[in-house]
Amino acid sequence: MRKKPIGNVLFYGMTAALVLTAAFMAVITVHSQERTRESEAGYRRMEREYVEEARAFLDGVGCRDSGLTLTRVVDGEGNRTYTLTVHHRRIDRMEPREREELAGQLTALSFGAEGCTFTCHFLLTE
Repeated sequence: MRKKPIGNVLFYGMTAALVLTAAFMAVITVHSQERTRESEAGYRRMEREYVEEARAFLDGVGCRDSGLTLTRVVDGEGNRTYTLTVHHRRIDRMEPREREELAGQLTALSFGAEGCTFTCHFLLTE
């Protein structure tokens, strides 16, 4: 018994379509990963610049050599929550109102990327 030629054409056509679909999906995945890496590199650059600006600002208000830590949490939708933690003896001695004002000034230095929120926290030793 011979196979019907139409069956062979259908088989090879479906095989070719599946191979092309798999190749297309692989290309899209690689492209998406490259875009994610580029985006992540951009965020890292903005984060470094923010910490440098915060450090320069603190130096300017008499809190030279402050301890600074920037942490981030990225949720499943890509939204980022940043917390800048600052430690300095002079901040320890400030009144709560002064610390609140300083926190607002540090938060205002933040980069304005969509989906990013910033808070400032002081690590007090008292």
